[in-house]
Amino acid sequence: MRQFGPGVFRFVTVIAGEGIGAAEYLGVEPWGRAAFDPTSVAHTVFGVDAGKGAIVVCRPDGYVGKVVGLDQPELLADYFARFLLRKAAKSI
Repeated sequence: MRQFGPGVFRFVTVIAGEGIGAAEYLGVEPWGRAAFDPTSVAHTVFGVDAGKGAIVVCRPDGYVGKVVGLDQPELLADYFARFLLRKAAKSI
């Protein structure tokens, strides 16, 4: 197993709809980059309910590793636990 440092993960917020800016549309700053999906094609391809949202993990080789609903964070944790190590806490 390998331990990864900061900067390994990149975030893209894909918004079902269209607008002038992501922050104005969402009401908050998006994580990482943002893109609009005005026809919901991306949401449909990945099987994401545009009203509920999801997290899609794209592997470095371009394949989708996991798709989880925003109400299923434990499934995302389980996915990453299979191959990432946590840093050990420093003892005092």
